[in-house]
Amino acid sequence: MKPTNQYPKNMHLLLLLSLIIASCTSAPKQKTEQAPETQKAQESNTLDNSADEHDELLTEYGLIQSVEEGAYPMYTITVNFPKQKMIQTFNLNAEELEPRIDQLGSFVGKYASIKYISTLDPYLIQIIKGKNMILGSTKIDPKWKLVTGKLFGASEITSSDLPGTIRVSNEAENISFNYYVNDDLVAINNTEVTAYYILRPNHTITSINLPEKEIKKETAVKTTEDSEEEYPSGTMMVDNSYLILQSTTSYSAAVFTAKHASKQLGAALNLRGYIFDFKEGLKDTTVCGCGDIHGYVPRGRFDDGNYVSIEHTDAFTEFTDGYYIVVAGSGKRSTLKPLLAKAKQFYSDAYVKDAEVYIGCMH
Repeated sequence: MKPTNQYPKNMHLLLLLSLIIASCTSAPKQKTEQAPETQKAQESNTLDNSADEHDELLTEYGLIQSVEEGAYPMYTITVNFPKQKMIQTFNLNAEELEPRIDQLGSFVGKYASIKYISTLDPYLIQIIKGKNMILGSTKIDPKWKLVTGKLFGASEITSSDLPGTIRVSNEAENISFNYYVNDDLVAINNTEVTAYYILRPNHTITSINLPEKEIKKETAVKTTEDSEEEYPSGTMMVDNSYLILQSTTSYSAAVFTAKHASKQLGAALNLRGYIFDFKEGLKDTTVCGCGDIHGYVPRGRFDDGNYVSIEHTDAFTEFTDGYYIVVAGSGKRSTLKPLLAKAKQFYSDAYVKDAEVYIGCMH
């Protein structure tokens, strides 16, 4: 058979078609395949990713007004920001603080640089099961949020100083709350409930540092020989716990809160015979059996219980001086947990703090 020129033409067409197909199939590989990174490039990416995780971390500079101890390791820090003309309250977990600080109280009255995170967290107000109110007041605010679902995490009463975590979950939502679990919640665990809640801002300090000029002002720590005990040590001093609703430098503000708390908690208001005094903070008006009127004696001297009073921090070595505190209960810490759970429904910053009180002779 006589050869023709058709074969070379077909070969050219086939080769051209192959090149087109190859280019089409290899194009996506050029987009997805990457050359191996150098060690320097990998380290750079790691640093970038780390920074992204802390985008919500905020830094401010302000005056530490007060440091109040809650259930360890939690503290409440009040900071004054003069430039912003704002006073803000922060939470602080001493165990998670970087760097660790042993004496947070030494920061009071000093300027410090703080880093913190602000979040909106669900705050539980009321739980209803069927027609029965388990927690909270009977009046429902239409502004509250609600979630209906199964209650989890309330299998046992909270035994620690810190609240436990409970949640109400359904197919669409899973809302968690920090709360002290009581008998009522244990009884309805793993059943369907309706929880009413609000979203509250939560400001948590992650680090707090004094500037160099403040550190230089620090004096040497006083030795025990340099200090004098206000009360004799030993058996005359006993440990006590106080459920605190408010800490303020204003006596009138403390009175307002105390009266309001008495109604909200259904507890008696007992000022224990003490009245406001500019010099002493609180002044006694009750005549002792010996015929004398003694100075202010802090609550806890054989008068513990669940009632509302106003105390003055100058009488406690564990508190910052110059504050009036509204106390809703005192005694052993374990006995105050149910009252703390109730108080937090109305006073979210309520906390329990331990302090020593003198129970010896006053004469």
